[in-house]
Amino acid sequence: MSGINATKPKLIVGIGASAGGLESFSTFFAHMPNDSNIAFVLLPHLDPTHNSLMPELLSKKTAMPVCEASENMQVQGDHVYILPPGKLLFISGGHLHLSPNVKSRTQWVAIEYFLRSLALDQGEHCVAIILSGTGSHGTLSFSDIKLAGGMIIAQDPASTTYNQMPINAINTGLVDVIARPENMPILLTEFSNHPYLQSKAEQTDQQVFNCMYSILSLLHSRTGYDFSGYRKNMLLRRIQRRMCVCHTETIQDYHQFMKNNPTETNSLNKDLLIGVTAFFRDKEAFSALQTHVFPELVARSSVDNPVRIWIPACATGEEVYTITLLMFEAFDQAKKEINLQVFASDIDEKSINVARGGIYAKSIAEIISAERLAGFFDVTNKGDYQIKKVIREKIIFSNQNLINDAPFSRLDLISCRNLFIYLQPELQANLLDLFHVALKTTSYLMLGPSESLGKNKHQFTTISKKWRIFKKITPLIKNSLAVTLSRMPTPNIAIDQSTISNNFRVDSPSRYSDLVNRDLLAAYAPAAVLINRSFEILHHQGPTVNFLEFPKGSPSNDLLVLLREGLRARMRSAINYVQKENQAIADHQARVKRNNHYVTCTLTVRPVYEPNLSTELLLITFEDKHSLQNSSPQNISVEDTLKKNPPSPYLIANNDSAGSSNIVTQLEYELNATREDLYSTVHELENSNEDLKVSNEEAMSMNEELQSANEELETSKEELQSMNEELNTINAELQYKVEELERSYNDISNLLSSTDIATVFLNRDMQVMLFNPPISELLNLRESDIGRPISNFSANVSNKALMTDAKQVLETLTPIESDVWSHHKGQKQRCYLRRIVPYRTLDDHINGIVITFVDITERHHQKQILEQCVQERTHALHEREARLSAIMNYAFEAILVLDLSGKITEFNDSAQTMFNYNNKEIIGKNIQALIPSINIKQLTSQALNLESSALSTLILEKKELIGLRKDALDFPIALSLTKVKGRALYIGIINDLSEPQALKKALINISTYEQEKIGHEIHDNLGQRLTGINLLASNLKRSLPKSDIKNNQAMDLIIEQLSQAIGDTRDFSHTLAPILFPPHGLQGALTTMMKLFDSSGIKKKIKLSSNLTIVDSVVATQVYRIAQEAINNTLKHAKAREVTLQLQAQGENTCLEITDDGLGFDINDPKFNQGIGIQIMRYRASNINATLDVVSSKGKGTSVRCVF
Repeated sequence: MSGINATKPKLIVGIGASAGGLESFSTFFAHMPNDSNIAFVLLPHLDPTHNSLMPELLSKKTAMPVCEASENMQVQGDHVYILPPGKLLFISGGHLHLSPNVKSRTQWVAIEYFLRSLALDQGEHCVAIILSGTGSHGTLSFSDIKLAGGMIIAQDPASTTYNQMPINAINTGLVDVIARPENMPILLTEFSNHPYLQSKAEQTDQQVFNCMYSILSLLHSRTGYDFSGYRKNMLLRRIQRRMCVCHTETIQDYHQFMKNNPTETNSLNKDLLIGVTAFFRDKEAFSALQTHVFPELVARSSVDNPVRIWIPACATGEEVYTITLLMFEAFDQAKKEINLQVFASDIDEKSINVARGGIYAKSIAEIISAERLAGFFDVTNKGDYQIKKVIREKIIFSNQNLINDAPFSRLDLISCRNLFIYLQPELQANLLDLFHVALKTTSYLMLGPSESLGKNKHQFTTISKKWRIFKKITPLIKNSLAVTLSRMPTPNIAIDQSTISNNFRVDSPSRYSDLVNRDLLAAYAPAAVLINRSFEILHHQGPTVNFLEFPKGSPSNDLLVLLREGLRARMRSAINYVQKENQAIADHQARVKRNNHYVTCTLTVRPVYEPNLSTELLLITFEDKHSLQNSSPQNISVEDTLKKNPPSPYLIANNDSAGSSNIVTQLEYELNATREDLYSTVHELENSNEDLKVSNEEAMSMNEELQSANEELETSKEELQSMNEELNTINAELQYKVEELERSYNDISNLLSSTDIATVFLNRDMQVMLFNPPISELLNLRESDIGRPISNFSANVSNKALMTDAKQVLETLTPIESDVWSHHKGQKQRCYLRRIVPYRTLDDHINGIVITFVDITERHHQKQILEQCVQERTHALHEREARLSAIMNYAFEAILVLDLSGKITEFNDSAQTMFNYNNKEIIGKNIQALIPSINIKQLTSQALNLESSALSTLILEKKELIGLRKDALDFPIALSLTKVKGRALYIGIINDLSEPQALKKALINISTYEQEKIGHEIHDNLGQRLTGINLLASNLKRSLPKSDIKNNQAMDLIIEQLSQAIGDTRDFSHTLAPILFPPHGLQGALTTMMKLFDSSGIKKKIKLSSNLTIVDSVVATQVYRIAQEAINNTLKHAKAREVTLQLQAQGENTCLEITDDGLGFDINDPKFNQGIGIQIMRYRASNINATLDVVSSKGKGTSVRCVF
């Protein structure tokens, strides 16, 4: 099949399934048209040790050819290909290729393996379908399908036998359509005929782009995502793909569809946010990082200077964790403590949530080595892999719009791969400026393999050109950063005002109370934060910046970390008090450091009571303290407080007695609070430490046991789950097979009961196993006789040899047939054909025999009549054969019969006499042993022409050749070879031409002698007399008076005619005279002969080889005479415009060829072969062992060719 040059299919559909997939496949193909020009590749989960019945079962559901895929098989439309058991399948250049599945049965990755190659090979002409099954097979390839522009369809979980695979596919958020199998075919046909796939999409004129920008504006207003800075063509292709899925023909129709269907906004947004990421994608790129970047980053790191890495556009986090794992390995190789901070950001919050969880399908085991899986991953209850917590703690994931939001800073490495390929050049330049500022000096930037620095190349030096690794350099002139953080303008966009809501108008009456509350809170409400028992800030209100300090770098919600200097100890004491006593408390003596001064403030901590909340919350308020005389807060300089008197005791709660405390009082308060916290903590730690030691030892021991048991159980679970999927597939196939067997049994039962052929089945012990009603009359069988030996029954037919024949059939496995006669009393005898054949199973085992009795009474009578006719016909044939044998044996001509390859099959007596061979010596040999020059290939070609023509016989050869006798003597023969249509034989009749040739030779010798004699007579007698008459006429003219003009003119005419007659006589005598040639004389003689054309007006061409030497004058004479005859024929009959004569060397031989462009003639005309001139030329050629060929046809000239 791989060699067929088939039309490229419109779509190639990869369909993955596991348990319950056979039923879904059957339903799908029962509704799929067989002329859609769509190709299907099925990827079922099969037992690698079991031969699948799926091709056989599915071929009954569709008229399309169904077969297992084989190596280098070309994919054709309207064909179904099935993954063979134990193999992996991928596609390249439209051809399928197989590779062995080296993974264990728990790591079945056939669906991902094929779908990724399908996306790479077919682009938007690919479709992925996920049907019934368990696990999450296929989901890792969805990003590749989406990025290529293909479609993803999942089976409706409600219609599946096992819904885990479709549900996991749907949960990825990348599925385009959810449908039942019977509804999928119409989706595929509509998708395959859409202009998006037919390269008939609208022209991308300005109107199309304007409508595209309107769609982007609507998308921005509904989702907040701004794609206006992305490449137009990429955006247009993604929109056109959604048009295809939504069945809208034009972009204007899709715009309207999007307005009317808000859910389509989310679907388009997902399509535009699709990012392809994977663990160790482009392994060589990460190897370059390990070689050129990571060692330097690890070497210069320290506790105060950790390695800071930012991965923007991180998608679901695979690349983030890849870089983090490699950094862990780099620190381990350098034997340094891990000082690492990794920041990962993406615009898609769902992707960030996936990345933050760090849970990935177990199919990543195909990509990540077992050592790394064991060292950096934990196995979840569902069998997936999760990044270990120690690694996740090093990474901060955040939802960030790279274009609008502020970047991270003081970075050692930024890895932004495969984002710039979607962005406009201007936006790329702005982001590169942003990266340059965010990086430390001599830090690194990594881009995708298809991306470049563009105009920003002066800011970086290249480390790896292939993998786009660059190092920041300090520019000679520091320019300010010019990054446009606002939304890029969208020219000529007509924004739909109907999409702008009126619910937020300021003059709306419903907003009045909100405005009052907002302004009162802003003017009078204190700064406040709401925290839980873990000190995590859940909400803040008011000017908290006066009391909380937000550090640079990663954000934190820990209240004690964010409190400004001076508040931590008091806040801890107040919170501990409220948690113990469960009542509010206020501290009026707190001091907060602000602008290098301490400011007195009041802290209030109160519990929040809410029955619906599952955790206890605390509300903390901050207020600057004002004196009674002055409303402004009291500011105390740090330097001034150091000069104050020693502090007085501090008070908690409602103690307002102190007007202003000095720095010593503040320090004493903090010291006492710290001492109390420390004492309490130490006491608790001492008590719990002993318990923890004992528990830790027990836990460690139990943990090791549980870990070992968990690993064993996990492995067993995976193996059982995989085996369960395979068994479900096999069970479904067997169920179909059982149904087929039931139908087959019903068919056979009805066949046996309805047929008139008496049939009985016997096992190897000759016991009755099954029989039909007609047999009961012949063998007297009843239903109760099943299991009894057949020999126990008396038959109503002559059945003496039955047991002997039955045993012989079992031994030889050769069927036996015989005629038997019935002997019913009072009934006419009937003849039956008894046939005994082996009983073969499907696996070619012999389990017994089958005996049938066919009533052939009428046929027997017809047979007798036919036998009589055959006898009569045979007698007639014998007589005819005798006549033909007499003709063959007593014919004067040699007669022989050949097969199509030229081997002699019959050889009559005359042929034996002619060639001196007997039948034993020559039968079976090739005809070329007798006639070496015969062309068998030419005969075969002519025979094929006969079979396609309307003729019944064809004379293939009728020419004079040279025969070869047994004693190697050659002699001339005439061969007539005939082919009879429909018969694989030739009939040849041969005549010995030795005597005719001798007669011809004698005739030519006599004619040559007579010619020479006539030439001498003409030259010596007639020529002399004509010369004498010419002299007499000249003398007579001189005697005439000049005044006798009439007689003078008559005499002149007589003298002229006499002179011409003398010349003709001389030429004719020379022609008849014998010619003797020197070694090079033939060329000169031929040149002289060609001068005959000078006075005829015929153009001549002469091509003579000067280095030819013909020593034999006899050969030269015969060649000259052949040329003379051919040239005379041309002058007399051809009416040619041009004649060419060539005498050239041809290998070891010499070739004379004379060609003209005259009238020509039919070479098959009998007159041609009967002409004396042709016969003389052939005879002259045979005298010098030369071959003479004459080629001519009417209107196309003549060619005479003599090779000697």
